[in-house]
Amino acid sequence: MAVDDSYTKALLHLNGPQDGYVFIDESGKTWTRYGNVAFDTTIYKFGGSSASFAGADWFIYSDDSPDWNLGATWTIDFWIYWITCSNATRYNLMGQYLDGTHYARLLRDGDNTLKFDLYDGATDLGSYTCPWTPSTGQWIHVEIGRNNSSTCYMFLNGISQSVTQVTAFGTYPDIASFFSIGAINYLNGANCRLQEVRISKGICRHTSNFIPPTAPYGTSSILIPMWFY
Repeated sequence: MAVDDSYTKALLHLNGPQDGYVFIDESGKTWTRYGNVAFDTTIYKFGGSSASFAGADWFIYSDDSPDWNLGATWTIDFWIYWITCSNATRYNLMGQYLDGTHYARLLRDGDNTLKFDLYDGATDLGSYTCPWTPSTGQWIHVEIGRNNSSTCYMFLNGISQSVTQVTAFGTYPDIASFFSIGAINYLNGANCRLQEVRISKGICRHTSNFIPPTAPYGTSSILIPMWFY
C-alpha cells in the first residue's frame, strides 16, 4: 500500500497482529509507542485490527518534521471507537506539544466539545470548537480542516458541525516537538481504538457534508490481513 495522494503526510491504517506494536505509516515516517499501545483484533473498522489506547499516557509518536507545520490549508481525519468517554473530562487525541505556550492539539475537551487549539508563545493562533458528546461502542469518523482562511471545518461521520470560533487562525507555527497520537504531553489520553489516521497538508478535504470512507485509504476494497489465514 502507499499514501493515497501527494497531500498525505502521514497515513496509519493501524492494522497488525494481536498485541503487536509495529505501526506502519504509508508515508514512510517512523512511529514509536509510549506505554503499551498495541493492536487489538477484537475491535476494528477495517483490516481485522485497530490500535488500542488505554488512556492516561499511552500514545504513539513520530519525530519533529517540516510536514507537521501544516500551513494555511490542511486536514486531519481518523476513525475512533470510544471504550469509555466521561462527561466533563478532557481527552487529548493528537498534536504537538513543546510547552504550555507552544502547541497544536486536537482534543475532546471537558466542556463536551471537539476542540482544536494552536498556540505559539504569547499568541493564540487559532481556537475552534463544536459540541461533541461521543457514544461508546461504535466507530465515529472525525475530520477537521482549514481552507486557506479563518474558517475551520469540523465533521462527525461526514456531517458538518456548527463550529464556534474562539480565536481566528493566524500563521501556523513551527513547533519543535514530535507529533503524538492518543495523548498529548503525556497526559489525558483517550481510552479508545483508532484507525485510518491521516494528516494532509495543502488540501482541505471537505467543506460540506460527505460520505465517510468505506474502505482503508489507498484501497478500493477491504483487505483481509495475512494473520487471518
